[in-house]
Amino acid sequence: MVTFPISPTSIITGLASFGFLAIGSIFIWILIIILLAVFWLWMLINVLGRKDFNDKLVYVVIMLLLGVIGSVIYYFVVYSKDPKHSKILRYIGLLLLISFGLLLLSFV
Repeated sequence: MVTFPISPTSIITGLASFGFLAIGSIFIWILIIILLAVFWLWMLINVLGRKDFNDKLVYVVIMLLLGVIGSVIYYFVVYSKDPKHSKILRYIGLLLLISFGLLLLSFV
C-alpha cells in the first residue's frame, strides 16, 4: 500500500482556495482601476468647469498626457487648496494616491 505525505484531497482543497483568492484579488484590482478612472474623470470635469482659472489648458494637457498621475498633481496643487472643498476630500485624494501607488507596485 502506497501512502502519500499529502493527501490528494488537501491538494485539491488548497488549489481551490488559491483560486478563490486569485479571483478576489482580481476583483479588488478592477475596483481600484475603476475608482482611479472615476477620479481622473472627476478632476478633468472640475478643471474644465472652472471659470476664473488661468492654467486650465496646462492642466488639461497634463491630465491627458499623464492620466491619473496628472489628475493627482492637479488635485494636490489646485483642487485641495480651494477653500470651498471640505477636508474629507483631501483624505479621499490621499486614499486614491495610495491605491495608485499600490497598483504601480503590483506591476513591478
